Amino acid sequence: MLGPQTTTLFHTTLCWLCAATLNAESLTGKVASADPDAQTLTLEDGRVLKVGAGDARIGYVGQTIKGELEPLTEPPTLYAIWPMDEVNVAVEKSVNKKLHNDTMLQGRKAFRSLGDYLPDFALYNQDGEFVRKGTYQGKNTVYNFIFTRCQMPTMCPATTARTLRLQKMIDEAGLKDAQLVTITFDPEYDTPGILNEYGVQRGAHFGNYTLLTGDPEAIEDLMKQFGILTIDEDGTINHTMATILTDGNGKVIYRKEGSTWTPQDFFDRLSEREQDAGS
Repeated sequence: MLGPQTTTLFHTTLCWLCAATLNAESLTGKVASADPDAQTLTLEDGRVLKVGAGDARIGYVGQTIKGELEPLTEPPTLYAIWPMDEVNVAVEKSVNKKLHNDTMLQGRKAFRSLGDYLPDFALYNQDGEFVRKGTYQGKNTVYNFIFTRCQMPTMCPATTARTLRLQKMIDEAGLKDAQLVTITFDPEYDTPGILNEYGVQRGAHFGNYTLLTGDPEAIEDLMKQFGILTIDEDGTINHTMATILTDGNGKVIYRKEGSTWTPQDFFDRLSEREQDAGS
């Protein structure tokens, strides 16, 4: 449960979002240029739009994007930005439809335990790039879930801190086949740009660490397959936690339930697998 101060902060954010939504209108356009310093994107039709730091860093130059436009600011502000490549959108719908059908068909048996293979999925990373399960082929991959607005110190912030500690250990050891993946519980807020800024502000680099977001239904299906439970309560998301390690083919080889996993535990397993592969 959240404390009074956290709840107030969360509700204040929601009120701001509601107020912005009253004036917002959907906008789709192609990006001609980006200015990360000014935090602006310029569309092909010449309109200059203020965006968040993460979206400005991504840039989306040459890409079609969709977002919510707040026209009363100067320059107008575009938020909730998503890439809209037609081919990727079509593949995303097809892949995630299969994911959903499998999740519904399996019911409680959808849970992926040791020895099971993860299902295919189609999401977007913190750079707005299209990602599927096969993106991590050949990588020993650690998966976990968070959401960026989580304020409970022992939950998502602690998970992120441990993941970044694990990344540092991987980098210092020079492990080449290790990948870290964090999926958001809250894709309606956690767009690629939000995840980009979240990672940068915490000192992450994205060479072997990816944050994923996308279609809410697909993420809900993944949570069921990963064995993650969530409840929307008191203006936030209460949830269980699990950290999962898969091999280079996406087979689950280790699970740690709860929020108290250690970077050393997963580092040792990643190191052992890389040593075995090299022997």
